[in-house]
Amino acid sequence: MHRYGRWLRATTLLAVGMLLFGLGPPALAGKRSEAKIKMESPIYEAGEDVKLIGMRFTPHAHVHYEVTGMGGSCKDGVEVADDRTRANKHGNFEEVIYTVQSDDCGWYEVTAEDDEREAPPTKFRVLVPEPEPS
Repeated sequence: MHRYGRWLRATTLLAVGMLLFGLGPPALAGKRSEAKIKMESPIYEAGEDVKLIGMRFTPHAHVHYEVTGMGGSCKDGVEVADDRTRANKHGNFEEVIYTVQSDDCGWYEVTAEDDEREAPPTKFRVLVPEPEPS
């Protein structure tokens, strides 16, 4: 019995150590941030489709994304898109997530996550066309 007590103690310490250092299951250790997102283009104009490219998400997972106006934009703090897409068998996706409106301007932040992985946010800018000289 003494031998099993040492084994149980060692196994418990190993499991606790793995959880503390993020080596355990994602549900117990929190979301992993190995997923990545990027914009097809960093700059858009009114009427253009904004495409998000995601990599290294959980294969076949539903990926939730949001687009929010940043400070100084025409829609500061306003969520302009909130939806989800599905990653392919490699954990990647390409999705048109928003069509730029005529009253958009400035910087917008994009976030994306699935149940296990969260990508660092990215951003894009909407340019306002220069008025035509009269």
